[in-house]
Amino acid sequence: MEMKQIFLSALLPVSMIFLCGSDLMAVRRKHGEQARETPKVKFVLQSSAFSNNGDIPEIYTCDKGEKDDISPPLRWSGAPKGTKSFVLICEDPDAVGKVWVHWIVFNLPASVHDLPAKANIKSLKGIEGTNSWGPGHTEYGGPCPPVQKHSYIFTLYALDVSKLASRSKANRDDVMRAMRGHILGKAVLVGKYERTKNK
Repeated sequence: MEMKQIFLSALLPVSMIFLCGSDLMAVRRKHGEQARETPKVKFVLQSSAFSNNGDIPEIYTCDKGEKDDISPPLRWSGAPKGTKSFVLICEDPDAVGKVWVHWIVFNLPASVHDLPAKANIKSLKGIEGTNSWGPGHTEYGGPCPPVQKHSYIFTLYALDVSKLASRSKANRDDVMRAMRGHILGKAVLVGKYERTKNK
């Protein structure tokens, strides 16, 4: 009998704690309180020159009347934890015959979070790869669709390595192959452009 009383005495505080906890949860439910989760940060790529799926201004295309094409301003945020470098690829999936690559940038340091218009990639310690204009063409080539409106997809990849094992003038296939197994996340921005009939 004595042992039973000791056991019940020891069990009583535990029961009180459980009941108090249950009452507290009931009160929280009554007042609509829920456990707060830390919101996930979304990896996004944006431009001050155009919105996603918006029209790219003529100044960033082949129709701007200058010798060298001007790359649009870009900025990004929410890169995945552990990001050590970025790769940026701009391409036109609407081109006849193949996807036309307008710009490739790789080994861009993780400390970089934006590119100004007419970005000097070398000064940012990044490397420009060979685009679809062929060997020797590594700088940004603006939209220049022959007919109809085309989409231009800017894809920013966050990588877990600071440098890709790829040659300095690598093309898209080289870069995609080198990135395999190192992509932590990607952000996409789509711009559109259609040339006027008198161009």
